[in-house]
Amino acid sequence: MSQKDNFKSRPTELTYLLLLLTKKKSVVVAQPSLKIMNRWFPLESNPEVINKYLGKIGLKSNVVCTDIYSTEEWAIDMLPALPEAILFLFPMTENQESHRKEQGESLKLTDNVNNVKFFVEQRIGNACGTIGLLHALGNLPGDNFIEGGWLSKYFKGEESVAGKSNAERLESDPDIQNVHTEACEDESNANARGDLDQVVNNHFIAFAKGVDNFVYEFDGRKAGPGECET
Repeated sequence: MSQKDNFKSRPTELTYLLLLLTKKKSVVVAQPSLKIMNRWFPLESNPEVINKYLGKIGLKSNVVCTDIYSTEEWAIDMLPALPEAILFLFPMTENQESHRKEQGESLKLTDNVNNVKFFVEQRIGNACGTIGLLHALGNLPGDNFIEGGWLSKYFKGEESVAGKSNAERLESDPDIQNVHTEACEDESNANARGDLDQVVNNHFIAFAKGVDNFVYEFDGRKAGPGECET
């Protein structure tokens, strides 16, 4: 069976989150400009690892993460369904960082906050993988979380103290940090776990539709979600 046929044989009712990867799987570390309160181990861009991770924190089995190898037609044809969200991994360059800072001068959280279901700032070092997944999952349509699981509680605010922001709730929650660490140590990883002070200039962001049906970019290092130009 060809790889294309194998993809086609998967159930089409599944919702797919996609990892757009470089040719070689990489360990990903965010370099936030926001105040860092904590540091986690880098999460690998590995669908097998990430699907296990998301299952442990209460994602329903109808949502899965898979690789997309290219935006060319042959690669799109391999997908079993169109994606509901995209998790995008890219190398940070001087030009990209300059653009981010310029955009940050004008972008405010209030600009698009009513157009999306969820946004969280990244204030945890090395957490861009989990932040990107939360942005993708938090903006999916429908009921995708197992009742009583971590995701259900987090997005309902049940794990929070009144008045805490999404970022503060994440920072003060040892449960998600522990499961994140387990994912980093999973035997399916292609790379060693790394360490808390590791610096690799790659970064995860997410793309998902807002409630207004426009596509938004979700980058935890920015002040809020940005509407994508068409």
